[in-house]
Amino acid sequence: MTDAQIFQFIGLTYAAVGIRGIIDKESYRDILKGSIDSPALYYLFGLLALVLGFLLVTFHNEWSMSWSVIITIFGWIALIEGVLIIAYPPLFIKISNWMVKKDKFLRVYAGLALLLGALFLILGFWVV
Repeated sequence: MTDAQIFQFIGLTYAAVGIRGIIDKESYRDILKGSIDSPALYYLFGLLALVLGFLLVTFHNEWSMSWSVIITIFGWIALIEGVLIIAYPPLFIKISNWMVKKDKFLRVYAGLALLLGALFLILGFWVV
């Protein structure tokens, strides 16, 4: 995959998450609660983050003074997050429980996800 395609994929994902969180906050909260209550689903989220992070770090470990370094940073964050979710889920369950209880945080998170998604889409379609 090219840098542009990776930015497009991440951008679409973040934009969709942000739009869902803004339009239907309650269902977004229900999704978070459901994942917290299901150890198997939480484990799968960890595996997904681990695999995505591993692939990005393995095939795109580029530390340069360009927009591409953002992909590498996201890869490392996803890899570390995946390892931590699998190895020590109580930490992330505690964070997720806190997120579910805070309406303001969910709105801010959804807004940031949408902004990041828009930035990555701009990078993917027009800059990189």
